[in-house]
Amino acid sequence: DYVLTTLGTFSFFASFMYLLSVLPDYIDEIGGEEWQVGLVVGAFGLLPLLMRPHVGRWCDQGRRLLMMRLATLVFALALFLMVFSQDVWSLLALRLVQGTGMALWPTPATALAAEIIPAARRGEGLGFFGMAASGSQITMPALGVVIADAWGFDAVFIVSAVTALATLAFTVGVQEPRGAPAAAGAPPTLFPRGAIFPMTIFLTFTFAWSAAATFLPLLGKERDLGNVGLFFLVMGVMTVLARPTAGRISDRVGRVRVAVVGLLVAAAGMLLLAQAQSGLMMLVAGGVTGLGFAAVHTTMLALAIDRVRLGQRGGATAIFQVAWDLGQLIAGVGLGFVASAIDVETVFWVSGVLLLLGAAALLGGRTRGWTRPHAATHPAHLV
Repeated sequence: DYVLTTLGTFSFFASFMYLLSVLPDYIDEIGGEEWQVGLVVGAFGLLPLLMRPHVGRWCDQGRRLLMMRLATLVFALALFLMVFSQDVWSLLALRLVQGTGMALWPTPATALAAEIIPAARRGEGLGFFGMAASGSQITMPALGVVIADAWGFDAVFIVSAVTALATLAFTVGVQEPRGAPAAAGAPPTLFPRGAIFPMTIFLTFTFAWSAAATFLPLLGKERDLGNVGLFFLVMGVMTVLARPTAGRISDRVGRVRVAVVGLLVAAAGMLLLAQAQSGLMMLVAGGVTGLGFAAVHTTMLALAIDRVRLGQRGGATAIFQVAWDLGQLIAGVGLGFVASAIDVETVFWVSGVLLLLGAAALLGGRTRGWTRPHAATHPAHLV
């Protein structure tokens, strides 16, 4: 079940990653302005933001597989219909529909993996599981650019839709874990409080990642950096390589120590990207950012699950993943106006500074006990 869920997660995120480096250029081609690029990319997170808490509660009621299967169908439909979108507003509507699919897969899939992984190896297990999403980032953004250059944007949408639909096959042999529903521990809740602080820290990274995903194609055009999909390729490679190690170390020395290092490294990646004047410098920034992402995501996700009762892991996973939706929404829309009013480079400086503030906030939260795991579900030394 763990392996099938991991493979399905790779396939699902692959269907999303094809568009990562292509969508801003497509919006530009159909006449969109910079603020509309931010709006279309950022609005993707609006419906997941509203839905995830409810999805988390449904997970804790034993409905993970149902939601995962619905997610693939919704994703495939929205991606296919993008072939017929010829203006920014129809594309925006389809991105909102696609966001529904993004709300329905990652939360139940991650919660399912968390149920299977032993508590003492939670960081390591989630690190390996996280390789699925990161692995799709290695090749799919760059492949999306290649497909668009060779056959056009419509071909990218069709390949993405077929990949999303194929993800259904990985759910066939998976079963809900016994004792997964919330009755085994605590009643389901929309907002498990223990997961809120780890989510807030991770939000500083999703903000930076969303800035890169939205505005790096524009920066690449300004500075002739080449195929910006290679940034995500290098970032993905480094993330995949570092995830299990970061998780394993956090199982031994604590989540906060590994996460603080990750935030500092990710900040360095954003600041390097702000100054990038060549494709090589962009790739170095991608590698550095990937190392930081591996540490921050793996440890903060594990901490969110550490800090809640049994039967609330779906809710904790949902709250943690709200950081992706908030990051895309705030960065996409807010930084779109920054890019229009000042310049695109400033977007990456803002992102780097925010990551530094995240590291300081995490250390401050530790002194207040906001990183202490729940006594009934995890060893107390992993803070």
